[in-house]
Amino acid sequence: MGSMNNPLALDPEFLSLGHVLGSGGGCAEVRTGTLRRSPEDDKGREVAVKMLLIEYSEVASFQKEVQNLAAAAQACHRVCKLYGTCVKGKYSCIVMKLYNTTLAQQMKTSTNDSGNWLAVVPALQATDL
Repeated sequence: MGSMNNPLALDPEFLSLGHVLGSGGGCAEVRTGTLRRSPEDDKGREVAVKMLLIEYSEVASFQKEVQNLAAAAQACHRVCKLYGTCVKGKYSCIVMKLYNTTLAQQMKTSTNDSGNWLAVVPALQATDL
């Protein structure tokens, strides 16, 4: 799936997009998707796809950010699992594991004994990521 130059590169033909999960203003949205390993893979894997409108001048910055995310994901199992990146249409896509919840939702539903929201670390420990 990856290339010699970029081991995170995915073939956009193997990525099918689903419904919108959320958006980040006018420049990004997160969708469900299905990532296939090959043309023969009928089932594929359900994924989350962060789609970003990136100007050509921002490509290097985007690639550096993805490398940082990949390094963090390898170093800590509490960081999202990153499958790779591709360009689909006019969007640069980050393909990640699809989780059952978001960090914000987990923080809202995880309270301490006083009924206050938990901080990020206890909320992460309370969920099965």
